[in-house]
Amino acid sequence: MSRPEPDPGAAATTAPSRSQALPGSEAHSPTPAADDAIEVVRRVETDEIAAREARLRFRDEPIRPLDPSPDEVPPTLANEPVYAVRTAAILNAARTDVPGYSGTLYLTGTRLVLVGQVTVSIPLTDILETDLGGERLLLTLRNGEGATLDVGQPRLLRAHLSAVRHLGQP
Repeated sequence: MSRPEPDPGAAATTAPSRSQALPGSEAHSPTPAADDAIEVVRRVETDEIAAREARLRFRDEPIRPLDPSPDEVPPTLANEPVYAVRTAAILNAARTDVPGYSGTLYLTGTRLVLVGQVTVSIPLTDILETDLGGERLLLTLRNGEGATLDVGQPRLLRAHLSAVRHLGQP
């Protein structure tokens, strides 16, 4: 006659010496990595709230250009309305051999312009689709390529980008 194997978990629940918490199950104070994750969640929540409020506002009134002082806008953009600015932006143009370009990103009425190590301009008419990947804004371009923008408040920038693109539409 064959006997069933004993249940190893049964001994842990009945043996008095095993009534202590199992190793690894103790509650620990948050680690630096957990603190970082909490901070990321807070940034995403704050960004999402700001983007939602902007979208609601743009339903009733169109987006308006910023009124930056002349020294804040590079001379190449002096004659263009600027709707959003992101400092410390990084543009990665879907190339693994180039680490990306950093600088200040400007959303104008007709293009996204990164001014920094190099100047990169992406016409708004070339952007087919935008999406979010964590804290990055993903752009799908008309030529089939893509680009990512590491920027602060990417959800709010996406709302601004959408509002600017809809300015000329009825």
